[in-house]
Amino acid sequence: GFEFSVPTANGIDMRAMLLYFAAAVALPSLMAMIFRNLYLIIKRSESSTVFQADNIRMLREIGIFAISIPLAGLALSTVCRLILGTDTVESVRLYGFSMGLVILCLTQFFARGVELEQDVEGLV
Repeated sequence: GFEFSVPTANGIDMRAMLLYFAAAVALPSLMAMIFRNLYLIIKRSESSTVFQADNIRMLREIGIFAISIPLAGLALSTVCRLILGTDTVESVRLYGFSMGLVILCLTQFFARGVELEQDVEGLV
């Protein structure tokens, strides 16, 4: 999430609107990539096992996108503060960062599952 307010006496500040629209395009686009990868993982796993190299790659990308969202919000917040001044009130939620780290850790467990499944197939 990303939000800020700009107190103005003369109406709407167009610079603030442009910055907000940039954030409104960038942050949901990253979220859309997370859901796209999640959809592809589910579709690939319907016909075979979850432990596939492509699924591991997409899960890793989900973790990276989850970390990128709060970092992009923080960067946009900094840009807003530089362009609009220090009187702007911004709010950046960083809980996506910790969720991204958890997802990246889970990726390692799935990678180990791929290795174990390949070992079992080699024995049979």
